[in-house]
Amino acid sequence: AHWVGANLNDFEKAVENITFSEIKRASNLHDAVDSINNEIYRSRRYNHPLTMIMVEPLKGSKEIILNQSVREVQESMISRYVSISLARALREYIRRTDMLVEQPDKGRFIVITPETNKTESERVVSKIYQAASSIGAEVAVGLSAFPNDALTLEDMLCRAELDLAEKEIQQLGMDRDDQGTTNNHQ
Repeated sequence: AHWVGANLNDFEKAVENITFSEIKRASNLHDAVDSINNEIYRSRRYNHPLTMIMVEPLKGSKEIILNQSVREVQESMISRYVSISLARALREYIRRTDMLVEQPDKGRFIVITPETNKTESERVVSKIYQAASSIGAEVAVGLSAFPNDALTLEDMLCRAELDLAEKEIQQLGMDRDDQGTTNNHQ
């Protein structure tokens, strides 16, 4: 199992390098912490707003019955492809002053929008939905604003995660309502 896992990771990296080599990626959250903290400090010092927008692709409902290892490879490759496609689309739709950061362990992206309060960020959120729609993906979006919602990066991440979870629950509820309505009409 260890050998298969190690070879699977090598295979995934090789396919990713071959297939997606020309794509500019988002910064990794771990690597971007200092830059984000600098933006928060600048916002605090000059009393300017800053908003964090957390974006997470929603899982598809298609299930293919394959053996476990093939399914894991397929799921991993599809997930990475969606992630890279979403990063490319987000880069095209967000503003040049916005910072795109990836949270790869959670399969999410974070858009930092300096000089933007929560109300103004709705325009960026609509562009995020357009970006996702342009590649045929659905996303959930959570927001957190400095200084109204949180004062530190960690607090902003927590608040955006809570908002994201609330929106995902709302979206699932609406999907169930739509299915129930559809089933009632049949």
